[in-house]
Amino acid sequence: MLRNLLLLTLFTCSTASFAQQVVFKDKILEQRLIDSYDLNKDGILDETEVSKITMVTITNDDFAEDLNKIPNIDKLIFININIDSLDVSNYKKLEQLYVSFTSIKHIDASKLNKLEKVNLSNNNIETLNIEGSNNIIHLVVASNYLKKLDLRKLTSLTNLNANNNNLEKVYIDNCTKLQEVSLGVNRISNPINWSNFPDLQTLNITGLKIKEIDLSKNPKLEKLYCEDNNLKNIDLNNNPKLVDLYLQKNQLSIINVSVLKNLKELRLGGNQISSIDLKNNKAIAFLELSNNNLKEITLFDHPNLMSIDLMGNKIREIKLEHLDKLTDLYLSRNMLKTLDVSNLKQLKSLLLYDNQLQELILDDNNELKHIYLSGNQLTKLDFSNQKGDKSDYATSQTIDVTKNDNLKQINIANTFKTILTIDANIKNRVQIVQDKDDEIQYQ
Repeated sequence: MLRNLLLLTLFTCSTASFAQQVVFKDKILEQRLIDSYDLNKDGILDETEVSKITMVTITNDDFAEDLNKIPNIDKLIFININIDSLDVSNYKKLEQLYVSFTSIKHIDASKLNKLEKVNLSNNNIETLNIEGSNNIIHLVVASNYLKKLDLRKLTSLTNLNANNNNLEKVYIDNCTKLQEVSLGVNRISNPINWSNFPDLQTLNITGLKIKEIDLSKNPKLEKLYCEDNNLKNIDLNNNPKLVDLYLQKNQLSIINVSVLKNLKELRLGGNQISSIDLKNNKAIAFLELSNNNLKEITLFDHPNLMSIDLMGNKIREIKLEHLDKLTDLYLSRNMLKTLDVSNLKQLKSLLLYDNQLQELILDDNNELKHIYLSGNQLTKLDFSNQKGDKSDYATSQTIDVTKNDNLKQINIANTFKTILTIDANIKNRVQIVQDKDDEIQYQ
């Protein structure tokens, strides 16, 4: 009896010590798995070690045989493979699926009850079967060729990104937990009732050519990307948490942003806006109102403003005070005759080409590196109060004063290394005060 027990013990130890080796066809994959899961450091993988593998990255087209040897996969990643279709419906433990930069047109990820995160961006996907995989929380299918997306059974879905497809129909009515939705650059024809998503925080509907939108039931909305549409008006009075608002290239002539006190980024370029009240928007940091019909704008006491783009309007006069953080000022293609930027001590870039400027007032604007003044009526310019490090090329100053036919005098003798561009036909009648390290370019 004792002898038999001893033999049984020895047999058990022997079989445990010599668990069967698992050999993979893809030797690159095999080596990656050995590096991560070879627990006894013997340079091979046995069945026990393979059973502990939960994440696999596939970069080889011939992968099916190898995957079938790994029983406990919960995260699958496919990158740069050249196959037409992919079926992962047999991997019942799968929780995360990532497929990117492949030629795949058809994916079957159906009946996967544990699947929660799916990222299928940047492929050639035309059809996607996720029937029965109803616990998906995050779904990214951006940059594919999908025409229809029916997600009504994904009632746990919180994040959806389907940008840049050929979508004509999208059904998400029952996805009431959605917090982030991106459907930009598609051809969606069916209406979407945004009031179904009270927790919505981010919405991207760029380029859908919509004519109207009702966001009155989305009080948590923080980011709205709605550029390149056909909106003539939009009511944002029930969206006080908005931080980023993108409405470029619509048909807006008026907009009320007075309740948006948290607004940090406002982009309204390419509309028909003739006036706007920003006195309540003290948090704003980036303002873009280019190519509108503005004749005037008040920007007083906006301490967080870092960038202003008002190019392509009809502004004749503008006062810029108490803008202590402003680094970029774009006012080209307006009707300005004089401009004072002496108080803008952090200003780095100044674009003023194609105005009617006769006077530009500067002082010790020591951060100012890029100045474009082409196409004005300036007679003299003085940059002598600016101070920089001539030994540091990164701090060199670029000034363009071409197409200023009335220019008589310009002083660039400061502590910057300055590169000045000027018309060759007026060089003999312009007095240029410069340092020996400065560079003059004639054109």
